[in-house]
Amino acid sequence: MRGDIKSTIDKFFPTGIYENPLKNKSTFSSEHQKLIYDVIGEIKHKLTRDLTHASDGEYDFSEKVVIKSHVILHLSFLGPFAHLNLKSAKRHMEETEVDLIVAVIKEILDLCEFLLLSEDDILEEVPWLQASDSLAKGKVRVWNCLFCEY
Repeated sequence: MRGDIKSTIDKFFPTGIYENPLKNKSTFSSEHQKLIYDVIGEIKHKLTRDLTHASDGEYDFSEKVVIKSHVILHLSFLGPFAHLNLKSAKRHMEETEVDLIVAVIKEILDLCEFLLLSEDDILEEVPWLQASDSLAKGKVRVWNCLFCEY
């Protein structure tokens, strides 16, 4: 596991138990939150205004942005981490359009110093965290720690 991912997880889950990190608001950075909205602003400026914000849970610790109805970008509130979900885009959009969108998003993320995590990165287990509820279903993964809607 990358050191920056591990240190972020350790910062927000210091008890070794996977629980809602929003309980400790003092650990959140308003500067980092501003960077998230800078990324979204750059997407609107350089790519498209056709985007929506979505939520899958009661307590979000990532910003979920849906671009052109099918490209899903998650931006973590816990650190400079992003993840692209292209499953729907690959089914419903032309490959060249998806490739263009991904290229622009990568450029924006680089500019704003966000790390784009791969599918392998987010599925990596975090064995030192104990699941406190059924959300992680016994195995806590990087996805749960950085992006999951709690």
